[in-house]
Amino acid sequence: MKDIILYVGGTVAAPLELDKNWPEIERRFREMGFNRAFRVSTTAAEVVKALKEDLGIA
Repeated sequence: MKDIILYVGGTVAAPLELDKNWPEIERRFREMGFNRAFRVSTTAAEVVKALKEDLGIA
């Protein structure tokens, strides 16, 4: 399972918590095993860029 890249994103917490506590929210998801956590405002282009970086094709 270590070779599988896990992403999470979208509405991963209450909107007010997302704005106030993003570093903590991101840390929690990283501790759960996700490689990256994206805010709800993340664009598709940003996700593709991150995916390319993680796959070593950037």
